[in-house]
Amino acid sequence: MQTKGGGDIVSGTLAEISAEGRVIPCLRLAGRLAAEARDDNSTDVRSRLQHATREPDPLLAIASIHALAETDGETADETLAELLDADQAWRRQHAAWALASRPPSDDAARSLVAMVEGGGFGAMLAQATLERWALHPEAAMTQWVASGLARRSDPAARRRLVETLGLDPRPAALRLVESVACDENEDDVVRVAAIAALGDQPHSDARSTLVDLAGRAEGDLATHALLALHDASQSASTRPSSAQGLRIAQLFLHADLDSALSRAGVGDTGGIASLLVLLGRAIADRPQVSHVLTISRGSAIDALADALWPRPDTGSFGAVPFPTTAMRDAWEHRIAAERGIRRQLRAQGPFDVVHLRMADVGTLAAARVAVELGVAVIFTAAPDPHGALDELGAISGRDRELLGDADAERHWWFRARLVERLARTADGVALMPRPNVLRDIPALLSVDADDLARRSSVIPEGVHRATLARARRDVMGLARGGSVTVVLELQRRLASLGRSRRDLPLLVTAGRFASVKGVDRVAAAWAGARDLRDDFNLLVIGGDLDAPSLEERETLGAVHAAVDAHGSRAGLVLFGHRPHLDTARLLAYAYCGGGIYICGSAKEEFGLAIVEALGAGLVAVAPEVGGPATYLRDGETGVLVDGTSTEAIREGIRSARALVSAPGRASAARAEVNTNMTIERMAVRLVELYERSVSRGAHTQGDAVAGVRPA
Repeated sequence: MQTKGGGDIVSGTLAEISAEGRVIPCLRLAGRLAAEARDDNSTDVRSRLQHATREPDPLLAIASIHALAETDGETADETLAELLDADQAWRRQHAAWALASRPPSDDAARSLVAMVEGGGFGAMLAQATLERWALHPEAAMTQWVASGLARRSDPAARRRLVETLGLDPRPAALRLVESVACDENEDDVVRVAAIAALGDQPHSDARSTLVDLAGRAEGDLATHALLALHDASQSASTRPSSAQGLRIAQLFLHADLDSALSRAGVGDTGGIASLLVLLGRAIADRPQVSHVLTISRGSAIDALADALWPRPDTGSFGAVPFPTTAMRDAWEHRIAAERGIRRQLRAQGPFDVVHLRMADVGTLAAARVAVELGVAVIFTAAPDPHGALDELGAISGRDRELLGDADAERHWWFRARLVERLARTADGVALMPRPNVLRDIPALLSVDADDLARRSSVIPEGVHRATLARARRDVMGLARGGSVTVVLELQRRLASLGRSRRDLPLLVTAGRFASVKGVDRVAAAWAGARDLRDDFNLLVIGGDLDAPSLEERETLGAVHAAVDAHGSRAGLVLFGHRPHLDTARLLAYAYCGGGIYICGSAKEEFGLAIVEALGAGLVAVAPEVGGPATYLRDGETGVLVDGTSTEAIREGIRSARALVSAPGRASAARAEVNTNMTIERMAVRLVELYERSVSRGAHTQGDAVAGVRPA
């Protein structure tokens, strides 16, 4: 039998990728292709991969870019450098990513610096590669970045360049950073980046500069100078802990959190934000736990207070100074995220565990910091973006070519690799319930099923039983002359709709205003059916209606367009974001009036708001894809529908209407929630997972995550 040569093996895998119509198998084949390229460094293999990097098929080209980076020689360096100037953003981004494993190159560095100037996701990838190159003895980082500073005057680009320069430990780079920090002609946002960088690379001259700035600068400059002085202090990393019990950190950089959940439903502050605040308290109440820290966004002043005087609460909050941008657009702020997370873990630690969720820049940053500090990582592994990619099915022709543009916008290849790595390397993995979870998750994420089973637990999310009980008592008290401010406000809004509408039952949907939540589909389902429009008012809870973010404005526009298409907004009540307790009160009030809860998402990994609606006694219409199918009894406590279809949601509402008055339904739903899906029960399961993971010792995440390396 004749054995194939290395070039034939690589050619065979390239052919398989070209023929494979589905994305997830192509991700697996790309990993195999990279391994084959490492094993065979022949000229033939390099030539075939070089040619494939320029193919119009993004799946083939991206796989080839990363495989070429695994070969030796100048061919790979020259090809990848040329791709940094490609017409397509996705080719430029993957070349910048792949170059992290290559030696420094002056030609490539100039293009990488230009990518940093441009901002966005590409800037993060380029900056990460330059960060690795800065450690190379022959790298000329100072010259590369200084040339960018000489030609750019806009503050945003200069901020990113100065931040990048601050990653270079050479004295010349630090002197330039220091000069920017002291330059009163620079924009404050640029000076803040320079000041923060001085705290990351401490030296004696920087100390006097920071002391001087702390004493005479104004506003944020002085605050950041104090933060930089703290960051440079060695004592911050050696603070001992006398507390007994687990010390746990959890991360949510999507928004600023507080104990009152006052910003629930605003921007990116959705159900997971409410969950983490309440979950932190429940975990802190466990006897095995001494401290729980919830890290979120906050002001520089809050971060300074946390650094100098760590909060004494068993369940506390830690602030990371972070821009107000939506999390999907925050990749370029990785360095700021790492700095803020590191500061909190040092100042309020040491910690045994950091629990990460989501495939975003916060998770990337925290995973890198955890490696640095030797903290065990727990990761909630959800099939995102894998699930959505798998649902695309087979793709060919023009649709396949458009995958490159989708990747440049949504970064699904990078996010997929981040999720896969953490699922493989995390010390513990939390899985949300879904049908066949221990079969489907390993298959989607390319993780060994037996290994994942040893390190994981299936843990349902939970509701706060006391909040639901209080909300129900408050609403029931209305009949005895009680007063609930948020309900009175709603009643006034309903009365303004006119006599014929003010007493109609409510269709309710609640959560952040994001396109994935499908609020526009809910509005279209209601407005497009005369029977539903005449028989129900639609109550939409969530979003910042006074100062909406871009995504919130887009969602509001889609909701109004869906309703206006049917000629009337009568019966639509946009109620804006509400504190968590008030939202629970509104759900309880809707139940008393014969209402129905609707989730318009195409899928929900679990669906906490749906569980809270069931706990309030409401019938729920929920997506059939994801977690709801594991707890919602279709045709009994609610209706499962195709969340991508307006007509399916509409028919689901009609079916749900028949269940509203079913004997015993509401009490059975509440009992199920209060028994099996509470935050207290979730806390018990999570602490068990934390204890098992810590007992195994901190898992080495490896250079792959720490260095933002490709798979």
